Amino acid sequence: MAANLSVIPATVAAGGGCAVLLISRFFDLKLNPIVDLDFLILSFLLFFTGGTIFFFGVSLLASNKFPWLLLLLLLPLPSSVLGFIITFFQYGSAEAVDLLLNATGLNYIRDDLTFNLPSISIYIARECSGIRSSTALVVTALLAGRLFLKTLPGKIALLLCVVPLTLLKNGIRITTLTVLAEKIDTAWITDSKLHHNGGIVFFGIILLFLFGLLFAIRKIESSILNKTAASPERLSPPSSPPLPPANVPVEAQGREP
Repeated sequence: MAANLSVIPATVAAGGGCAVLLISRFFDLKLNPIVDLDFLILSFLLFFTGGTIFFFGVSLLASNKFPWLLLLLLLPLPSSVLGFIITFFQYGSAEAVDLLLNATGLNYIRDDLTFNLPSISIYIARECSGIRSSTALVVTALLAGRLFLKTLPGKIALLLCVVPLTLLKNGIRITTLTVLAEKIDTAWITDSKLHHNGGIVFFGIILLFLFGLLFAIRKIESSILNKTAASPERLSPPSSPPLPPANVPVEAQGREP
């Protein structure tokens, strides 16, 4: 009976994978390469799910939902969605740079995504959006929330912190390079290792911010859970002290004469 319960969902999952593969391979849908790759990866995931259910049962998949759902990150985003995210981070990074440059006291004139300084002009290109590092931050936040946080609101809060942290990272990186180019040498922007290969340095800085937020959310979470656990004890009326046992008289038995 248990084997039959595993065979049915396994067949459905594998059949879905086969259907997706057939649709993408043998029908002329004129898909762009990204969507075609989505179909191919989705087919693989469905085949993988069917094989896991068939050989190990539904219970194994049910007890490991998080790593299975994490595999969905293998699916590339459609070009329209990816373009919207990149544009958002591009303009958000420009706002972050604007705030940080104001803090440095440098003189500049902003024209949309271009910052004109006395010695150099900076354009916030789409390559400056930090889409790869933001993806890495999303995966890190998901894993950290899974390992160290207990409540769903805490995990969602940590995940939402990825957006401002990515904008802050981009702003710090661009501002640092701009200040170095303006104050020292324009080669810091045009030809420097910090510009072309220094992303890991700023990513490490933002990781420190992320784990600091993780510690703060975990502390708030623990405080709320402790108050919730203690609240029934405070609301319950104090228990009355136990009554002393009643004295049971013992009748003396007399001897027969």
